[in-house]
Amino acid sequence: MMLESRLVYNPLLMRSLRLNSYHSRWVKRVLRWCEIRRSYSRPARPWVNSYIERFFGTFKMHLRGHMIRDELHLAQSLPSFQFWYNVVRSHQHLGGRTPHQVWCGVDPFKAGPRSVRAFCAWDGRLKGLVLRH
Repeated sequence: MMLESRLVYNPLLMRSLRLNSYHSRWVKRVLRWCEIRRSYSRPARPWVNSYIERFFGTFKMHLRGHMIRDELHLAQSLPSFQFWYNVVRSHQHLGGRTPHQVWCGVDPFKAGPRSVRAFCAWDGRLKGLVLRH
């Protein structure tokens, strides 16, 4: 049997937020079969997830001084932040590339962009260049 011959010396751990999708019967079965223990972040503390900690820090830093009037204004402001964070802002962890360049398999250091345009949002708090490859 495949299960009997599998040797795991170090227990594996999956740390996640407390989302319903991680509590499904299917996810529990797969994790149990793979001998992966589950660990959840503390309630109401999404920033402790290491993958989004940097995102929240950047978001809060740029949000300071940007007046959000109401829910509608917030809903209108978030897409521009998302675009800036994923398409305009380079990330040191990604070797100076943007997440969009990584997802598309673009190496901006090998081939120059076809076009360049300036990006500015949130009263000048979000700035940069949009490179189209």
